[in-house]
Amino acid sequence: MKMIAEYKAQRKKNDDREQLPEPVERKQTLTAERVLSDLKRISDEDCQLLGLNPKYAHPDWMILQVLPIPPPPVRPSYDLTHAFAMIIRHNENLRKQERNGSPAHIISKFA
Repeated sequence: MKMIAEYKAQRKKNDDREQLPEPVERKQTLTAERVLSDLKRISDEDCQLLGLNPKYAHPDWMILQVLPIPPPPVRPSYDLTHAFAMIIRHNENLRKQERNGSPAHIISKFA
């Protein structure tokens, strides 16, 4: 899934003339890392304004960073084991691409 944020155009002033920014500048791809860092910056006071108790529920907790996997004896089905293995393989491929210094457009295909 790919999410693109489009920001409201703000006028730039150059030599007493106002210009709209280029449309490319207003559209940015939202990555999970960017969303997580933005959610982490939400203060405890703002959490309370959102109706959340920051001690028990902070907005950055909505992004899964760890996937708990139950041991094989309690897993409901064999297919689930294959799904977990596939997720782990994809994450390993993503980490390998990041370590090798692959360009962002290549890494985004693995994400």
